[in-house]
Amino acid sequence: LKEIIQRRRMASNPCSACKVLKSVCTGECVFAPSFPSTEPEKFDRVHRIFGAENVYKILSNETFSPLQREYAVKALSYEAEARIQDP
Repeated sequence: LKEIIQRRRMASNPCSACKVLKSVCTGECVFAPSFPSTEPEKFDRVHRIFGAENVYKILSNETFSPLQREYAVKALSYEAEARIQDP
């Protein structure tokens, strides 16, 4: 039941990555946990510096635990912000 509710919420409110990429946000979206729709600038920065495909490869790595994915997204966000501020 929890998974069905999450899928419906995702369909009605796509993550910021799916908004930028103009794709349908499903329950299996690897971007959704890391880039919620409430923080669109976060994905925009990371996408501009690293590209969506590279971020997808990192987040879809099955050897990462959810905590490691969270750390990876924080590191990517920090690095993207630093590169934007001082190229």
